[in-house]
Amino acid sequence: MMNRIHISMRLGLGLLLAGLGALLVSCNQDPVFYYVSQEQPPVDPLVSGHPSKMAGIGDDMYVANPRGIWKYSSSVWSVVSKPSGYVRDIAAAGDYLYALVENDASERLLYRQDMVTSPSTDWQPVSNGTSYELQSIFGVGTTSPVALFAGGRKQDTGDAAVYAVLYTDTTGNSLSPTAIVSSGTTTGDGLLLAAAYFESNYYISVTGGGIQYSSAASLASPTTVDDSADAGDFIAFAQVGSNLVATASNGTIWQIPNSGTPISKEEYAVVFTPALTVWKNSSSTETLLLIGRGNASSATYLFYGYYELPISAGGLDFTSDLLDPGDPGDEETSTITNDKQAAYDISLGIRSLTSIFQASDGTVFASTQQKGLWSLRSGTWSLRSGTWGIEPK
Repeated sequence: MMNRIHISMRLGLGLLLAGLGALLVSCNQDPVFYYVSQEQPPVDPLVSGHPSKMAGIGDDMYVANPRGIWKYSSSVWSVVSKPSGYVRDIAAAGDYLYALVENDASERLLYRQDMVTSPSTDWQPVSNGTSYELQSIFGVGTTSPVALFAGGRKQDTGDAAVYAVLYTDTTGNSLSPTAIVSSGTTTGDGLLLAAAYFESNYYISVTGGGIQYSSAASLASPTTVDDSADAGDFIAFAQVGSNLVATASNGTIWQIPNSGTPISKEEYAVVFTPALTVWKNSSSTETLLLIGRGNASSATYLFYGYYELPISAGGLDFTSDLLDPGDPGDEETSTITNDKQAAYDISLGIRSLTSIFQASDGTVFASTQQKGLWSLRSGTWSLRSGTWGIEPK
């Protein structure tokens, strides 16, 4: 397949011009001052460090870092009580928010709380009667059926390890093994990377094992999507129109219908992160797939941030290149306008994203590695409008 990628050189050229400007000291327009003018004043982040992935329950959004959990509801933030210990990740399934917590003994424990009918009650422990240590959690489903999947690991002989996918539904409070269990491996194959519920089937992706699906949450008699085990590690799912979209870290994107056979796929010469979401414009039309951009470089700079891929009536538009935010720059067809590109280039554009999420009020949030939670707000706002910045306290 053709490897197609649209990589903007705006920042690289800007830095080059900045260097020339410093040497030539232009009297009319110094690029150094231009890029400085695009910088935002420092703020204290609401969610600092390395935030978790974001999770939605109804119109509310949740995010965490090791020391807390926050709720975004009706455009207002509030603090949610957390279980004792350090929060390593969160996930939502139905009305329940799940928290993966590490205690002082380095044990990883799972808790849940009903955020709709009894949000003020204490967190309930979800027992793990297996010998697997929890590594990752993913919730699927907003209404029945729903399930919580967890990736587990236990040491085998020597350097080998055994990985398994565990699960629970909201009617129970204990984890059970699914049919997905790896043999002893030294490569890490079998670790749960992503999960989704789509057209009456549960989908999961594991390292080295491709995409598998089953009509049962126990993943009994799973079917492997053709050739997915050889296509790379699929790290995220999102529903786009009537298709399930899966992205792999090696730049592969698949569209999967209910039959489990990809109806279309594309390979881009890039690296993706697990950040993935569908962006709706002001008319609530599914317009873009936002995909976290992995480390890529040129001779002059490193760039991260995210890509935009247009959505057409039938799904993803693979006739389009991966676009930079602001290309073409119409506020109905891109997350930012063209005049905001420079501000993006020197802010979120140099941050690695682990999660991206559009809240019910249209605000887009991004979890970054070590640089806290960021947001993109439209309309009039006291700190900024139509640009990315750290979400302040």
